[in-house]
Amino acid sequence: MNATFDGSIGAGLMVLAVFVALAVLSLATFLFWVWMLVDCARLPDDPTQPNQRVLWTLALVFGNILAAVIYYLAIKRPADAARRAGGSPGRVDRFPRAHG
Repeated sequence: MNATFDGSIGAGLMVLAVFVALAVLSLATFLFWVWMLVDCARLPDDPTQPNQRVLWTLALVFGNILAAVIYYLAIKRPADAARRAGGSPGRVDRFPRAHG
């Protein structure tokens, strides 16, 4: 048997590497989306904004990863910062309002 390397093995490995990288990226974004959806489901009730949880849940379900990133930046990260600073992530921290 005389095996020669014609580049097809290297190209196949490259395709496999790209496929694996995309699979890992897809899994990571899916897990991030689920994490934000679970965090949203655990939002504390706010009597002044009773539909907040429902609206964010709908946004996360229909907006997928884009809505998850927005939720993380607008809701989760400020609440985590308040919790680390010793405050309580209550409705004011979780639901910032514009004054005016």
